[in-house]
Amino acid sequence: MVDAGGGFQNYPDDYEVVNELHRNNELSIRLAYNLFTQKPKQELEDFQRWTRMTKPGHGDDFLSSQRRGEMLVFSAADFEDFLEPRPDLAPVMESELKAVVQHLAENRWPFRLHATYDQTISRALDVYEE
Repeated sequence: MVDAGGGFQNYPDDYEVVNELHRNNELSIRLAYNLFTQKPKQELEDFQRWTRMTKPGHGDDFLSSQRRGEMLVFSAADFEDFLEPRPDLAPVMESELKAVVQHLAENRWPFRLHATYDQTISRALDVYEE
């Protein structure tokens, strides 16, 4: 099972119950989790703090930290609610995304960005290519 980290699950506090089950050998599923930032405009700070706390693949076969994302920065969010108009991403998206991606790459963290629309992924790919 993969926990994509959304839904206001703040690391490490909201993961303590899972960690306790794991410590007590009571975890009944294998769980890989992504760390998903929860605070707009504080994304880089979250990722910097988590980089100091854990490493890629930290854990074992039952509980492990896999990657960062799928929300890297709120300014790049375009979740697939097709009943709503496509969001227009802010002009700061590239600079915010670049800072986070650069930090993750420098620390050898795999990451994932949830993107539904071509308008989002095209801009994100430009950042990655840079």
